[in-house]
Amino acid sequence: MLPLEAGATPTAGSDAVVVELPTCGRAEFGRTYPTELRDVRVDRTGQCSLWWSLPHDSMGTIVDVEELAAATAKHLRLIGAMKLVTGQRFALAIGLGGAPGTVAEGKVTDVSRKQVSLGWRSGQTARVDPDESISAAAFDRGAKEAAQDLVARLLEVFRAPDR
Repeated sequence: MLPLEAGATPTAGSDAVVVELPTCGRAEFGRTYPTELRDVRVDRTGQCSLWWSLPHDSMGTIVDVEELAAATAKHLRLIGAMKLVTGQRFALAIGLGGAPGTVAEGKVTDVSRKQVSLGWRSGQTARVDPDESISAAAFDRGAKEAAQDLVARLLEVFRAPDR
């Protein structure tokens, strides 16, 4: 259970339960912020969704392939550890979207960026829908492999010139 001072905001509706987690706040110049889990949602059908912010600085969001795969695997394991899903086969989807702003592919470092090449039109969404079912191992020992596949497919959409 999260302590009250953690700032989590739980909401229970007739169709879903959502727990919203606070953000670190507005990016300060010269500082890079890590990935942050923002929301966990479970609906009455058992569908579980997680939203997290990508690393960012005052110049915008950074899509780092390695970091995104690691964060995706970590969050798949989190779903498994919370025992939020039951069953044998699952359909996984992943997307990149959110608030308008600058989104660029690059490496996350502790060194602040001084310039950025615009790599993605803000306000658009890159999404990969499930194309096959996978086993429950994706939420444990198979999380890394599942995450790498999801991220590779997401980046194909992200990099496509005609999004």
